[in-house]
Amino acid sequence: MGAEGLIAGGIVLICLIIFLVILIISLAIAATVFWILMIIDCAKREFRDESTKIVWIVVLVLLGIVAAIVYYFAVKRQEDMKRKKK
Repeated sequence: MGAEGLIAGGIVLICLIIFLVILIISLAIAATVFWILMIIDCAKREFRDESTKIVWIVVLVLLGIVAAIVYYFAVKRQEDMKRKKK
């Protein structure tokens, strides 16, 4: 392999690394935005009692994106589906 091949391979590797870094940063930003949106949704949502809302907000804040995903499927999506059926 000549010097040109090594340079081309290095450029491809650098481009791949840059792409992966941008992808990871984009996913982190998207996850953070999703997490914040779920906290806002929880704060605005009417629950049967106030303690349920407080527990969900604490869980969302402490557990981050994992809790946001659970909240989305357990609360938000279920409620949105019920509203569509009405």
